[in-house]
Amino acid sequence: MSDWKNIFPSYSTVEASTTSPITVNTSEVNLRVDFNALVLGESGETPIGQPFILRRMRLDDNENKIACVCVNSVTNEPERDYPCSYCYGAGYLWDEELVTGYKVVAASPAGTNAASNLPKATSGHLYVPATKFFLPYDVNPKRHDRIIEIELDEEGDAVTPYNRVAVYETQLIRAMRGDNGKIEFWVIIAQRMGPDTLGSVS
Repeated sequence: MSDWKNIFPSYSTVEASTTSPITVNTSEVNLRVDFNALVLGESGETPIGQPFILRRMRLDDNENKIACVCVNSVTNEPERDYPCSYCYGAGYLWDEELVTGYKVVAASPAGTNAASNLPKATSGHLYVPATKFFLPYDVNPKRHDRIIEIELDEEGDAVTPYNRVAVYETQLIRAMRGDNGKIEFWVIIAQRMGPDTLGSVS
């Protein structure tokens, strides 16, 4: 058992102790640098990412969403007929920021050309399309956040003023980690919400 280190030659400098730090292999690919080059266009690369609006829901000290003043104390529902000028019908307070990411459609609604290339669900199974978003390491999304897709022009630039075309509710957030647990990028699995959740156009 004394030669256990020989099984892992790339970590041959680690002392035989469960508390010893693992040395980073400098020949490993730096996923954070490669992701930012591919998606954001850093290091002179042509970016494949596109702009999104990240809607960060405001949370209290207990990590609960903060209800807007328009929410009815009896029905616990926001004002729908005349959308609130603060939350625009969402029912909770939020802040928005522009981020760059990459979107992958994990499923396509039935009846579209893309759906014909997907495996068909058996009878009685509910079909729920989902979307994956890949975001840079420093975005730090939270469970209650929402991603808003905005209209782009022919060159892939955001049309201004921003025109919100879809809102996605986060279902699963995963930090993709590399060396020593370092976050390389984020993956968000989200589901598209209804049109009444778009909020303001600014």
